[in-house]
Amino acid sequence: GGGGGHAPCITREALRSKRVMELGCGVGGLPGLVCSVLGCEEVCLSDVDVVLPGLKENAQGFASLVAAHPTLKQCEKVECVALDWSNEEHLRTASQRPFDLVIGCDLMNSEGNVAPLLRVIQALTHADSTVLFVDSVRTPLSDKAFRREFEGGGFRLEELDGEAFDVMFHHANIDATLVRRRA
Repeated sequence: GGGGGHAPCITREALRSKRVMELGCGVGGLPGLVCSVLGCEEVCLSDVDVVLPGLKENAQGFASLVAAHPTLKQCEKVECVALDWSNEEHLRTASQRPFDLVIGCDLMNSEGNVAPLLRVIQALTHADSTVLFVDSVRTPLSDKAFRREFEGGGFRLEELDGEAFDVMFHHANIDATLVRRRA
């Protein structure tokens, strides 16, 4: 992991009334689902078509757990959507209302994912959006491509240091990067 700033706390205050998109969440969607109980207006969990049935089932199970807990409340709108980064219709549909926070884990495991990911981030964000990528498998080549493509695409990158994480989750091989549009 790189050194730099601290993660903006993903707190109720920071997420209040925000629209959140989790990219490539697989069948779990746990980061997005956690955001759904922290005051967001809306959470959108996305991945390719083939994983949607499992993702929907897990999102419903999470909603049931939250409903049974006396002090938790989930945002009204949690949806699971197909988002194939190479599908123009998926991108058009997802970009109709840009998101305030986009999160993704282990999305840059190959250099070939970087350019499509940049297109997705350009489509899904607005001038004040924050993007948080956390990767445990970012290769030197994909990291170099990530920096080149995103900085060339009008974004600034801020590496988060290990102190940004709970000590239980800090590891030298975890890269966390905040991405924001340049002013």
